[in-house]
Amino acid sequence: MRKIAVLMGGVSNEREVSLESGRNVAGALASLGRYEVVPVVLDSDSLDGMPDGVDAVYIALHG
Repeated sequence: MRKIAVLMGGVSNEREVSLESGRNVAGALASLGRYEVVPVVLDSDSLDGMPDGVDAVYIALHG
Protein backbone atom coordinates (compact mmCIF):
# COMPACT_ATOMS: atom_id res chain seq x y z
CA MET A 1 0.00 0.00 0.00
CA ARG A 2 1.27 3.46 -0.80
CA LYS A 3 1.05 6.32 1.67
CA ILE A 4 -0.24 9.51 0.04
CA ALA A 5 -0.33 12.91 1.74
CA VAL A 6 -2.97 15.34 0.48
CA LEU A 7 -1.86 18.94 1.08
CA MET A 8 -4.67 21.44 1.59
CA GLY A 9 -5.46 24.74 3.25
CA GLY A 10 -2.59 27.18 3.11
CA VAL A 11 -2.64 30.91 3.71
CA SER A 12 -4.10 32.25 0.45
CA ASN A 13 -7.54 33.79 0.19
CA GLU A 14 -8.65 30.54 -1.48
CA ARG A 15 -7.99 28.47 1.64
CA GLU A 16 -11.61 27.28 1.95
CA VAL A 17 -11.68 26.12 -1.67
CA SER A 18 -8.43 24.25 -1.09
CA LEU A 19 -9.81 22.57 2.03
CA GLU A 20 -12.89 21.39 0.14
CA SER A 21 -10.80 20.15 -2.80
CA GLY A 22 -8.40 18.38 -0.46
CA ARG A 23 -11.21 16.63 1.41
CA ASN A 24 -12.71 15.48 -1.90
CA VAL A 25 -9.38 14.17 -3.21
CA ALA A 26 -8.58 12.42 0.08
CA GLY A 27 -12.00 10.79 0.10
CA ALA A 28 -11.71 9.63 -3.51
CA LEU A 29 -8.25 8.13 -2.93
CA ALA A 30 -9.36 6.42 0.28
CA SER A 31 -12.42 4.94 -1.46
CA LEU A 32 -10.13 3.05 -3.84
CA GLY A 33 -8.89 0.98 -0.90
CA ARG A 34 -5.33 0.85 -2.21
CA TYR A 35 -3.80 3.81 -0.40
CA GLU A 36 -3.17 5.04 3.09
CA VAL A 37 -4.33 8.65 2.79
CA VAL A 38 -2.99 11.30 5.16
CA PRO A 39 -4.74 14.69 4.99
CA VAL A 40 -2.29 17.50 5.77
CA VAL A 41 -3.86 20.88 6.57
CA LEU A 42 -1.34 23.69 6.18
CA ASP A 43 -1.77 26.78 8.34
CA SER A 44 1.42 28.51 7.18
CA ASP A 45 3.88 28.49 4.29
CA SER A 46 5.90 25.78 6.03
CA LEU A 47 5.85 22.05 5.35
CA ASP A 48 6.84 21.21 8.93
CA GLY A 49 3.67 19.15 9.38
CA MET A 50 4.54 16.60 6.69
CA PRO A 51 4.20 13.05 7.99
CA ASP A 52 7.08 10.58 7.76
CA GLY A 53 7.15 7.78 5.24
CA VAL A 54 5.05 9.43 2.55
CA ASP A 55 5.39 7.86 -0.91
CA ALA A 56 3.54 10.58 -2.83
CA VAL A 57 1.98 14.01 -2.29
CA TYR A 58 -1.17 15.35 -3.93
CA ILE A 59 -1.12 19.15 -3.84
CA ALA A 60 -4.63 20.55 -3.46
CA LEU A 61 -3.53 24.10 -2.73
CA HIS A 62 -5.16 27.01 -4.56
CA GLY A 63 -4.19 30.62 -5.12
